[in-house]
Amino acid sequence: MVALLNNEYNYFCLAGLIIRTVASKEKNEKSKENIMASFSKGEHSSASITQDPDDDLTLRAAIYGVLFQAYADKENWEEGLAAMDKAINDMPRTRHRLLIFKHRVITKAKLNCKNIEMDLAKFKDESEDYVSLMWHKVAICSKDQLDQLTAYQNAIETLKTSSNDWQKVEYLVGFGEWLYINEFGIQDCIDQVQWAADILLNMKIETRSKTDQVKGKKKRKGKKSGTTISSAAPTESKKSEDGIKVLDNEKIETKMNAGSDSEEDINIADFIPVKTESVIGLSTANLLLTVVELTSIKQLEYLFRVHVMLALMVGRASQHHKQHCLLAVGFLNRILQVAVTSAGQVPKETVKVTSTEQVGHKSLSPKGKKGKVKDQETLKEKPKKKGPIDYIPTNVQEWAMYDLPEEIREAFKYDKTGEGINSDTILKPMLTLYYIDQLVTELCDLSYGHLTFQALIFGEVIARDIALSQIKGTNYRLRALDICLELNLTAAATFHEESVSPIGINIMDQANSREAISSWQDKQRQVKKEQTRVKESKRVLTAGDNSPKKTTSKQFILDQKTDIKAPIEGLGKHLSAATLRGMWTEQAAILLKQSYYEAAGHLLKEAYLASSAFNDDDTTADILQILAQLAYHQANYAQVIGLLQEAQKLNGDEMFWLENCLLMVDSILGDDEDLKRFNKSRALLLKALAVYEDLILQRPNKASKLVCIKGKLLAKFASVQVDHVLSESKNTMDPKAHRELQTACQKFEQSFTLLFETGQMNEAIKVLQQHANVLRLFVCDSDNTDLQHSYLLQAYELLEKAVRLTNERLEDVLGMTAIQQIGGVVLPIQRQACAIKNTLAELLIDIFVIHSNEERKHKITEARKPSVIKLVETYIAESPTLTDTEMKWQTLTSELSSKILIELTAAHSLAGPIQELRAKTLYNIGRCLRIMAVHNSPDSANLWDLQLMGFGASETASVAKAEEEVDTESTEGQIEGTTSVKEAVKLAKLAKHAQADQDTSLIYLTQASEAFGQCVQLALKEQLIDLAANASLEMVECCGQYDPLTSSLYLALYQSCRCSTVMMDALERCQPDPSRCQQAALLHQRKHLMSNNIISNQSRGNLMKALDQSLMENSQAWKQLKINPNHLDLLKDLPVNFNILVLQHSEDRSILYGTLLDKPKPTGGKETKQKGVAASTSKACVTRTMVDNDALDSLLQRFKQHKVNVMQALLKAEYRRAQQVQRNKMMENLSEDIQNDFKDFSRENDLEEEQLEAEFSELVQKMHEYLLPITTAMEPAFRALDNAASAGQVNQEEYVIILADKWLMELPLEALPLLASPSIFSLSRDFSFQMLYNRWHQEPEVEEQLDEKKKKEALKAKQAKDKNRAVKILPLDRQVPPHCSGVDTHAFRYIVDPYSDCSQTDNEIEKPMNVMSEILTNYQTQFTARWQGIMGSDHIPSVGEWENYMLDNSAFIFYGMERLFSYIHPSKVIASNMAECKLAIILDLVQTNKSFLRQSKIDVIKTHNDLKHEKPVETSMLLSMTGIGCLIANQWHCTLKDNASTFNTLSKGLLEIGRTTGQTVRRLFIPNWRPEGEIEDEEEGVDDSSAVGRGSTKNGKTNKKPGSAKNRSKNEIKTLESKQIYEENVNEAYTEKDVTSRHWFNAVCYGLPNVMVIQQ
Repeated sequence: MVALLNNEYNYFCLAGLIIRTVASKEKNEKSKENIMASFSKGEHSSASITQDPDDDLTLRAAIYGVLFQAYADKENWEEGLAAMDKAINDMPRTRHRLLIFKHRVITKAKLNCKNIEMDLAKFKDESEDYVSLMWHKVAICSKDQLDQLTAYQNAIETLKTSSNDWQKVEYLVGFGEWLYINEFGIQDCIDQVQWAADILLNMKIETRSKTDQVKGKKKRKGKKSGTTISSAAPTESKKSEDGIKVLDNEKIETKMNAGSDSEEDINIADFIPVKTESVIGLSTANLLLTVVELTSIKQLEYLFRVHVMLALMVGRASQHHKQHCLLAVGFLNRILQVAVTSAGQVPKETVKVTSTEQVGHKSLSPKGKKGKVKDQETLKEKPKKKGPIDYIPTNVQEWAMYDLPEEIREAFKYDKTGEGINSDTILKPMLTLYYIDQLVTELCDLSYGHLTFQALIFGEVIARDIALSQIKGTNYRLRALDICLELNLTAAATFHEESVSPIGINIMDQANSREAISSWQDKQRQVKKEQTRVKESKRVLTAGDNSPKKTTSKQFILDQKTDIKAPIEGLGKHLSAATLRGMWTEQAAILLKQSYYEAAGHLLKEAYLASSAFNDDDTTADILQILAQLAYHQANYAQVIGLLQEAQKLNGDEMFWLENCLLMVDSILGDDEDLKRFNKSRALLLKALAVYEDLILQRPNKASKLVCIKGKLLAKFASVQVDHVLSESKNTMDPKAHRELQTACQKFEQSFTLLFETGQMNEAIKVLQQHANVLRLFVCDSDNTDLQHSYLLQAYELLEKAVRLTNERLEDVLGMTAIQQIGGVVLPIQRQACAIKNTLAELLIDIFVIHSNEERKHKITEARKPSVIKLVETYIAESPTLTDTEMKWQTLTSELSSKILIELTAAHSLAGPIQELRAKTLYNIGRCLRIMAVHNSPDSANLWDLQLMGFGASETASVAKAEEEVDTESTEGQIEGTTSVKEAVKLAKLAKHAQADQDTSLIYLTQASEAFGQCVQLALKEQLIDLAANASLEMVECCGQYDPLTSSLYLALYQSCRCSTVMMDALERCQPDPSRCQQAALLHQRKHLMSNNIISNQSRGNLMKALDQSLMENSQAWKQLKINPNHLDLLKDLPVNFNILVLQHSEDRSILYGTLLDKPKPTGGKETKQKGVAASTSKACVTRTMVDNDALDSLLQRFKQHKVNVMQALLKAEYRRAQQVQRNKMMENLSEDIQNDFKDFSRENDLEEEQLEAEFSELVQKMHEYLLPITTAMEPAFRALDNAASAGQVNQEEYVIILADKWLMELPLEALPLLASPSIFSLSRDFSFQMLYNRWHQEPEVEEQLDEKKKKEALKAKQAKDKNRAVKILPLDRQVPPHCSGVDTHAFRYIVDPYSDCSQTDNEIEKPMNVMSEILTNYQTQFTARWQGIMGSDHIPSVGEWENYMLDNSAFIFYGMERLFSYIHPSKVIASNMAECKLAIILDLVQTNKSFLRQSKIDVIKTHNDLKHEKPVETSMLLSMTGIGCLIANQWHCTLKDNASTFNTLSKGLLEIGRTTGQTVRRLFIPNWRPEGEIEDEEEGVDDSSAVGRGSTKNGKTNKKPGSAKNRSKNEIKTLESKQIYEENVNEAYTEKDVTSRHWFNAVCYGLPNVMVIQQ
């Protein structure tokens, strides 16, 4: 007792106990049996037995209980046991000692003492349920497995009466769970749970429905009602030596209760003995039991939990797994049927009165008033239900939108018949919710997602009305939203989305959480303070006692109770009460899956704050894992790794570690700058595999799950290895690469075997597809025909197996549900089957292509053989001995086309309303039909190619001519030899057969064109860019040169789609961090939604629609990347003088296509105008040629190296020049003899320049040879322009625009001889036809935006006018032609040399700031007076100034050193809308010593991705995506002199003369040529750097009115006369060395070539 008094904290507990004991004096004394019954209920308070305050023994026992509680609080079990032993010795032998014995039993169990049975023998006179309870407590508290096993068995065997069946069921389920967790035999675990299920099925529970049934039977028989239904105890047999046996699931499913015990229902046959097998724990099976006879919600809920547990125990590899899941679904359906039907019978008046009273009580307080208003609003928003309130849905669509009416929910609360869903029937709501979640997961993995709605509804009712957790109910709504989208039930998805909106954290919940955290922290502070005070008091009391004290190593734990209560667990997972942090974490995981990143982040932040405060490690681990996933989706890979490492310090199960490992691997691979990322990932996966292999041996009960995890890790390892090999080697048949890929294939095989054995069919099918893809790579790179056949057959077997498995699953799912119930539903397995069938069809089409080519080659070879040789070969030929591969190949190819069409027809029917799958299927159908047309055609498929049509080189033409002569001679010989009638008949039959084949081929070709046309329409409508590109190219192949106009349009569409894909990739790489801007966040969010669209179907959700709408409203780059659905009709909206040359490679770069887009131009004659006829025909032409991929790579590499050489040579020259200038300054005072001794570097610079010019000329020649087949075919079209010009038929100037792919954009295409035609007034380039159209077409602005824009422009004009009040601006009379676009000269903005990188040694005339200053001065009166900008001499512009000047302008000029995007990050620019900027001039790529030193320090810390975006083509691409109309930029490095001359030429042409941008840049390409109408004052050229304002202006005034119509007409009069002179000069110039000077073709024009500078 001294120890008790020393602890003041426990003293207050004792005082409180005594006060409660005295207060209970007024209560009536109960019997001792009732006192002990309180023990059986597991009450925690030891004061429950102190009913009589006068009883000293009762009080003493209670005090001893408090004393023991004090020791238990400190976990000092040894001293507690000693105290209880002393108490037992001191207490008399009465029943009051039972409480002390109870404490001692529990303590001995904690300490693993072996004499517990003697203490439990003291309870032999108590009821069996209490004895069983004590054994169960011993099992919970004991730490030794043998003791626990014995305790569990004794707890179960003690219960023998039927009245304790519920308790027995609980203990059996808990015992089975304990066996499963502790790795006992899996069958033993299942036996216990099935025993519990049998007891439940044999229970007879009285409910209202059964009572009504009995009354109905008696009424029909004319008898009075009998006795009530009693519970019959299930008969149990003795325990066999082999252990516990149970009936099969089939028997369990058909059992029924015993019939009514009334006399009228007695069946004599029931009492006739029948020989049956004696099974432990089971009654004799009654095969007539149906689920309809089960009406107790409690019984059904137990059965539901038991069968879900059985499903989890047996695993998906078991054949019984699906049966248990479906039984659980059946019990859930029965629960809802019984509950809703019963609730409909509850008197409505009672519900109304009760609900009104509750609302009245709530309204007394302000909170209640608010809650009332909110509830009323919620009820008003809900749609009215049609029909009775107890209506039960009958199909999937109705279940998806089913919401229990509020009347039914209220009736549940007052339904005391055992048929309502309330706290009386659902005793463990959190455990029930856990198993509901598990069932939903299992059903979705089994592709039974349409059966989950009943479970979700049941879970939402329990969460909201029993667990009183609105957040948990919202989570079930969100999961229903996911499943509705998977089933393509968009209306139901919208219904659930609206019911949970707004999505995110609730303010009241957040406040409650913060308040709970604050309260908990206050309690902790009080406890620490009390501990300190007690410790000090104890020190004072024991100050004089030097005896050693036994100290405890355990820390003080709050709220520890001696009367241990079994924790609620679900297969080992601890389930606490519903906490806000836990539910927030669960909701965040669901929202993250649905891509609600912001809402998920807020929830996780609050949940982490709460879990950290309460030291909840399990929840913290889950939060860190989900935060890592969120960071991964936001491309913050470093943060992902940090969060995962923090999560690894906490506990987690097997799936937790799998997700952690896979996410870690993905994060490592996401860092493209890490060169060792593949090695790190593989090492991590190998380590994880080793750990899980050990776990498989240690945890046999979880072997199925662990083997599945091993299979997933193997598949991930194989995919990482494949990516590693492909990133390092382009040729998969390279020995090293091939060996590693073969190893990956073996890993795929092992992974599939493991996943298939464990029932993970979704993952197994994905592995089969990945394996087949690797084999198809081998086929592409292999030259051996036999190897190709072998790999194709292996891939075919894999994909066929995948299709077979998918079909089996689809048939199983469709067979489980009636067709009427799933009408209008598109199952995920249905979409998956459609996708895998398309994949198989693609492989079969590839096989068809190879087989068709081989067969045609064989026919050609046989046709060329003389008849004598054929006869001899036929005579001596032997029967071929085919290998296994050859036999399989022959069998497969014999019925190839029919197989393809069968699979595609099935896929088209499965696609349903999913447009993406429909378009994909149509594309494959079109491909198959086109290959069939080629295969059946009597002519060779290569007749489309230039080499065989006479459009190629002269050598090709000569070869074709020689072959034609040989064919002619052979034909003449044949005609002379065919004199007989038989030969004539034979030839006629051959011709007829060939004609039939040709007709069949044309039919197939027509059908293929129709399929491709529909595919293109669907793809453009749904913005399926890749699919639209492939279908467009196939249409080009179908039409060919038979319909050049259609072919050219589809080729332009193909290029637009490919360009959009390339630009999208550049856009995503440019904005790797979504946290930087809204555009990046939206793009990443959209990408995540589309990542698994085949299964999730998220593209049909409202979130995707909102994302697309937001991107269209806020992102100019997104608008530029969209492909217009009317792309084929856009040509008519462009100016008629646009001649568009398209150069595009196929995706594999094996074919080069070329076309000239040109629409018919009106002749302009009076008769034509009156008749309304467009006279001239189109000059559109299309062609293609086979090219060598290596040749293109070599050409690109040489040009890349040439640009590097130019940069290095110019940098060396700059360094030499600077050194020379400094030396000259130092030697000014020295004699000339000494100065002459120093070396002059000018000669070295000239030699290097000559070398570079020669190298450039050679490269241009190589480029010309590479493109010669295309340019040769285009010559007639360009010659037509010259002929029209010479004949005087030119009504307006011809503009040529080159649309090239991403590879050809790196080349100086403007230097091609084809483009030297004198009729080309303008020459520019662009990335695609869609991009060109977007630049030209301006969307009409909304009136509000237009008014705001006008006000803004007026304000700016006023400010500029006030600023330049002293400058008089002369008006500019310059009319904009209809085919041109004007840019306001008063809104020009510029940034010049931001860092003043020009040194003092540079030529003053060439410095950018001086050049710009002179331009501003010379053109001030008409053009530059209102120009605004920043020069480096003023200050260094900030990022905000960069953005302001680049956004707020009509034209932007950057004139400086290095690269544009080295000053401002491209992510800042690409997110902007620069559609108002009609012209951008970028004069960069100049290096000085100062700029090179500054920039080299910055480039060191930049990533490879950042440096890539600063390249010229990428820079132009990114700027074009912002909406700029025309862009003039350099292609490679140059000097200050070059840029100064270029800027002077551009200023003169655009400002003074009034040319368009394309015309001005065209003059840069031909600086030595002038029309005869031009006077010398207008001479311009890139080599004349002193031409700044020379001869063009004097004292700020122009000599003549620039750009006037009169002066321009003089030039146009003599233009035609100078065409011939120009052509001759060009032809002669191409034979000279300096015609291909790289300085001429450096600056190029992207975009619109018809932009003119005007005044507005």
